[in-house]
Amino acid sequence: MSFISDITVDAEVIAKKVAPKDTLNLVLNGISKRVTEDVGEINYDNVFYIEYLEEGTKNYEGAQGFIANDTVNEIKALIYARANNQFDQDSFANTKQEVSQYKPTVRTNARYLQSIGGESLVSE
Repeated sequence: MSFISDITVDAEVIAKKVAPKDTLNLVLNGISKRVTEDVGEINYDNVFYIEYLEEGTKNYEGAQGFIANDTVNEIKALIYARANNQFDQDSFANTKQEVSQYKPTVRTNARYLQSIGGESLVSE
């Protein structure tokens, strides 16, 4: 794997770690990566409400700036550490294990379906 693909794979883990976990939909379904030879991207394209989370609303500001501030800063630190051979593999392995524990649940799926207007698909 190349430096870019390694960073992108690890950046996806960071994005999932930093993301709000109220319904887990963002962590489980909303964050993806795309890697080419020259570019690595972390995408939040699968979540229609991402702008509301990132920018906040008048009723909820709990996650405001989680991408622009928290995620970007952690990815910058990752790139710096990798580029300067200061990357702590053990510490990152703990982060990866923490993120991998998130599994879809009936409650998560029901809340996601309700958020997209699929209430009739949710059984009691």
